Amino acid sequence: MQKAICNLMLIAAGFTLLFGCTPGGKLTQASKNPQCSAELIQALKLFSEKKGLHYQVSPSDPEILFNQGTLQKTYGRDGKEITSYFGFEKEGKQCRLKLYKMATSGPGESTSSTGDYGSVGLESCKCQ
Repeated sequence: MQKAICNLMLIAAGFTLLFGCTPGGKLTQASKNPQCSAELIQALKLFSEKKGLHYQVSPSDPEILFNQGTLQKTYGRDGKEITSYFGFEKEGKQCRLKLYKMATSGPGESTSSTGDYGSVGLESCKCQ
């Protein structure tokens, strides 16, 4: 299994320590095709439905995932902004779209947590 890529930053003004880990996988050039795009859209819709995340899936989401390897989906609920973070993870020969971070912000509060919030196996998409 591919190790997560982690970033560590110290913001001097607020002395806040930010720690974020992304799964670190990327799609192969051969995966940039209509079948993989459709599978990514279906995987994002599945996360939305099964996890109760009310973000909108966009036709441009696969292109963002192809180019950046990660995707953030944000929506509002109960006066708060909720962001879900997605990336790729390679397990053996299978590529998976992973929900690896959740963040919530609202008046006077901001929280985020990194963890394993689930993943969806992809057949048409291949990770490197």
